[in-house]
Amino acid sequence: MYGNAQAIAGLAKKAGRTGLQERFEHKARQLKDKIKELLWDEKDGFYKVIPQESREQEIESFDFCKIPEGRNVKELIGYIPWAFRLEDRGTDRTWSYLTEEDYFYTKYGLTTAEKSHSGYMKPCEKHGCLWNGPVWPFATTQVLNSRILYCQGKEKSGDELFMRILSDYADSHYRINEQGEKINWLDENIDPDTGNWLSREILKNWEWPKEKGGYERGKDYNHSAFCDLILRGIAGICVEEDKVTVNPLLPEGMWDYFRAENIPLKKHNWTICYDKTGEQYGNGEGFFIYMDGQLVHWSEEITKIMLQSK
Repeated sequence: MYGNAQAIAGLAKKAGRTGLQERFEHKARQLKDKIKELLWDEKDGFYKVIPQESREQEIESFDFCKIPEGRNVKELIGYIPWAFRLEDRGTDRTWSYLTEEDYFYTKYGLTTAEKSHSGYMKPCEKHGCLWNGPVWPFATTQVLNSRILYCQGKEKSGDELFMRILSDYADSHYRINEQGEKINWLDENIDPDTGNWLSREILKNWEWPKEKGGYERGKDYNHSAFCDLILRGIAGICVEEDKVTVNPLLPEGMWDYFRAENIPLKKHNWTICYDKTGEQYGNGEGFFIYMDGQLVHWSEEITKIMLQSK
C-alpha cells in the first residue's frame, strides 16, 4: 500500500495534478509512520505481523512483549519494507537472521518462517501451499530485492550476504527426475529438510487433482525474477529518472569475470563487464561500462558509478 501510494503520487506529479500528488504523498507518510510504529519489534530488530484467528478478531496490543509466543514469530516477509525503500535502517542482527540455522538459513534456501518457532513446518493435510517454513522462490526474491536496494544506497560495492543467498538460490533450480537425472527445474516451494519440491511432491501423492491445478501445476513457476536479480544485483543496475547507477554487489575477488550485454535502458544499449585478467573478453583488465558500443566508464576494480542518460 505504501508502494502504491508513492507510485500514484509520482504519476500525479508527472501529470501536473498537484492536489492528487499531495493527497497520496500524505497517505504514504501515514502508512510509513504506522508501519514503523506498530510492526517494528525493537527487541528483535525485526518487522513482524500479528497472526489472528480470523479477520474479524481485533488486535488487542501491538506490543510484541505482550503477544503470546505462539503468535509472535519472525517471518521472511519482515524484509519487505526495504523492497519499497520504506526502511533504511537495519541492524546487523536484522540481516544476520538470514544466515543462522535457528532462524531462516538452510542449505536449500531461506525458510519462510523462523525454524525455532513452535509452528514451524506444522503439518496441514488439506493444503499443498504452506508458508510456515517451506522455501519459496517468490519469498527469496523479495528478500534479495530488499538486500539489493539496501546495499545500493551505500557507497561500498560488493555484498557477500547477497551473493551467498543468491548462490544457494541458483543451486535450487533443478530436480532429480525419475531416471535419476539432474534437470533444470523451478517449482513452487522446497522442503527445507530434503531439498525436494514440496508442493509438487504433495500434489503428486494426491495424483495431480484437477481442482488443485492438475499435472505439474508448479512447473516453470513464474515468481523467481531470477534474471532481474542477476542484472540488478550482480551487474548492479539501478535505473532512476535521468540516470543509471551501476553498483555491483559482486565482491572483489569472488569471480574473475562477468558480462551482461545488450541491456536496453533509457533508449540506449548497455554492456557491463568485469575481466580480472583481460584474457576472458580481450578488452583489457578491469571494470567496463559501454553505452551504444562506446566505452563510458573504466576502472581497475569494480566500483559504484552514476551515469547520466537522458
